[in-house]
Amino acid sequence: GKANLDRCDFFRCHATFMGMDGANGEVGGGVFVGPGAVVQMTRTRIVGCHAGYAGGGLGVRAGGTAILTSCSMVNCTGGEAEAIFVEQADGDRQDAYVHIGLLTIEAPCGTTPLIVARSLSLVAPGLAVATLGADACDASAQSAHARLLGEATSLARCANASDELPVCGPAAACADTYLREATTYPEDGGDDDTTYVVPSCACEAPAYAVRSYFSEDAAPFALGQGCVTPRRGAAIRVAEAVDESIVLRLRKTATEAQVVERTLQLALKGTDSAGGEWRVQLESVPPWVSLPVASGAFSPSDDVISTALSVSTAGLAERAEPYTADILVSVASQANDTFSIAVVLFVSATISAANSVWGRSCSPFGAHEKLPLVWGEQGHVPFSACDFERMPTSLPLPNLQDRRAWRAVLTSVSSRASFAASTDFSAGEHYVSLVPPAMGEFELSLELGGEPVDAPLRVLVVCPPWSVPMADGGCGCSAGYEPAPTGCAPCPAGKKKDSASNEQCEEDLTPLFVGISVGTSLLLIFAAVAFFWRWRVGKQRIKAAKQVV
Repeated sequence: GKANLDRCDFFRCHATFMGMDGANGEVGGGVFVGPGAVVQMTRTRIVGCHAGYAGGGLGVRAGGTAILTSCSMVNCTGGEAEAIFVEQADGDRQDAYVHIGLLTIEAPCGTTPLIVARSLSLVAPGLAVATLGADACDASAQSAHARLLGEATSLARCANASDELPVCGPAAACADTYLREATTYPEDGGDDDTTYVVPSCACEAPAYAVRSYFSEDAAPFALGQGCVTPRRGAAIRVAEAVDESIVLRLRKTATEAQVVERTLQLALKGTDSAGGEWRVQLESVPPWVSLPVASGAFSPSDDVISTALSVSTAGLAERAEPYTADILVSVASQANDTFSIAVVLFVSATISAANSVWGRSCSPFGAHEKLPLVWGEQGHVPFSACDFERMPTSLPLPNLQDRRAWRAVLTSVSSRASFAASTDFSAGEHYVSLVPPAMGEFELSLELGGEPVDAPLRVLVVCPPWSVPMADGGCGCSAGYEPAPTGCAPCPAGKKKDSASNEQCEEDLTPLFVGISVGTSLLLIFAAVAFFWRWRVGKQRIKAAKQVV
């Protein structure tokens, strides 16, 4: 059977039952534990008890179990063992199990061993021995310490502890110490043979003694009691994942966002009995993360709390850098803790031709104004590649996930002649690159995989400010100007250009012709004057000659 004894006193009891066998006589003057019996005693005193054969205080037969905590045996007597006797097992019988924590034995000087337990190492953490009337001890009568153990009897140490042979209470720390109230120590020159070492049990922080036990000092020494740790959070993790974080690569399709769900597990620890509460700090949760249940309570028996977490790409634009968040979860119990779990989300998106538009924004703004481009110069016309939510995307096409390609065409409004244009992607922007082939109005159209993008963009090709339209549809320098590295420059001195063109100025021959003409005229006039003068002078001379005659 089983017996639990607390605060009991056994005074001057005598064994009347032949505990071991008829030949050996009485055993267990105070308490006798037979085979298969289990006796637990706390805060119990056994005083002045006697057994004729052995174990004046306690006798335990093979196969019996005796567990004592904070008990005392005072001045007990018995033939072979005055305080405790444990029968040695033989044949098919099992060893007795004896655990005596914080036991105090007080005995006068004498010659009989106080404890005999030949078949096992006696587990006696916190054992204390005191000698009654120690001054009367002499060579013929030993102190209680000196006669503590009988032949072939030993005390278990911390190193002997195992699951089958616990020394201290659950979770208690064990340390070997000298027997309490021993009269000699090795450092004092005492005899090692009479200096005993016994385990001492204690609760080390953060553990503490079981508070429901009658004594927090005794709990570490008591089997089934010992130490407990505070109930608190231990860690947060993702179910069925190795890392303590969530890393996702999600893609928005042509028509919907991708949503995935993960299960967060909040592990609890602590051996004390207490419940508590947990709460997700909502200010740490970004809009793209949702938790249907963000708080709750847990019971003393709960070890893990599970809650669902959903991650969605809705409202998120594609980008090379991930979206990140550190979600905080608080636990309140006998100790308070806050845990963080990282969520890393990479978003890619399928481009929607129907939602892609001209310009640098995915927001539609109605009809586009004519776009001026300068003839002869390369133009860059930006456009936005958008997903089904009209969010911008940031990756070029084609790529590994999308093999579609952009196609841009420039068409003359007047002649309907078409010219291919190239599409480029740089620094996260899409644009069409083209050099206008002629002056006039054009339509710039864009397709994605054969599907039109936005309405065609009207393009007006104009001449540079330093040039004028030409008959061939291009632009050139006006009359009196010639092409230069910076545009058009006036013709140098001595050169001219009479009409608009892209030709260089030519040498101006007009001054030479004028000079020759003027020179010739002056020469003729001079010759005529000279001739007339000579003619007149000659005539006057003839007239004068006639008068003389």
